[in-house]
Amino acid sequence: MRKDMDHIIDAYYTMPALNTMLKSFITAKLEEKTIWSQLTLLSHFMLGGDNPCIHKLAAVTELVVLGLDILDDLQDQDNPDLPWMKEPQELVLNAMTALLMASSAELGALNKQYPELPLPEAGELGRLISCAINGQHMDLLLTVETEDEYVEMVQQKSCILIRIAFYLGMAAIPNHYLTDEKRDQIYLLADYIGLIGQIHNDVSDLQRLDTKNDLFKKKRTLPILYLLSDPEASFVQLRQFFAGEITLEELLKVKQECLAYIGNSGCIEYSEMIGQLQLTRAKELLAQIPAASPWKEQLQDIALNVYGD
Repeated sequence: MRKDMDHIIDAYYTMPALNTMLKSFITAKLEEKTIWSQLTLLSHFMLGGDNPCIHKLAAVTELVVLGLDILDDLQDQDNPDLPWMKEPQELVLNAMTALLMASSAELGALNKQYPELPLPEAGELGRLISCAINGQHMDLLLTVETEDEYVEMVQQKSCILIRIAFYLGMAAIPNHYLTDEKRDQIYLLADYIGLIGQIHNDVSDLQRLDTKNDLFKKKRTLPILYLLSDPEASFVQLRQFFAGEITLEELLKVKQECLAYIGNSGCIEYSEMIGQLQLTRAKELLAQIPAASPWKEQLQDIALNVYGD
């Protein structure tokens, strides 16, 4: 897969400094525990696909997600140790754009090179990326006020990444292999996986001691919505902070008391219960989808059991 990713970068970016930067970002990303290309491969193989371009499509998946991750980090400014956060931001912005444009261009090139094969369309990939950007904008504007709005934001920001990975795998399968019902099931599975992962991340972030904690950024994640819904909340500074009555600096003066309140509030247990409910639904849905072994079991292992554990 790395070879295919490098090939795409070489095909579209001959400017040495940009080419080198993009490949350094790819190297850093692949050192993380990433499942994106696996989601594309497994969704393809378990549904009966044998497209010779599937590994190139898996490489496209990784490039798209890397581009969107960089966009997210540039906007949130809360991961200073990442390599793309240590470079001039104007150059990183260009690199992020380069990753997304090369991914789209590669789909166009594959469709032109292999007109006889079923392949994903650049237009549909662009639509899915646009959905992810909509969700990211919702998150940045802090417009979430209710659990329903939280789920809507997560579906656009996080679940859509799983949908992109699955789309690039499914669209390379002949239509007579893939019914509309099965396609809808896979996309629903993507929504479950994305929501499970986001809840998992939100619970972890809320228990941090640094300012990466979502609470200090006034993000209304699922556990924070639970905290704010408690009319008898004993820790009044939390409501005061979200209402704009006290500053972050004032809240941080009682940070330890705040974290103790979070630990005793039940918000973690509530969020984990919702996550487990989604996990149960996802496993039940996956069990219903006719799919080949061992790919189906591997998909459950990497996409569901990771969060279940």
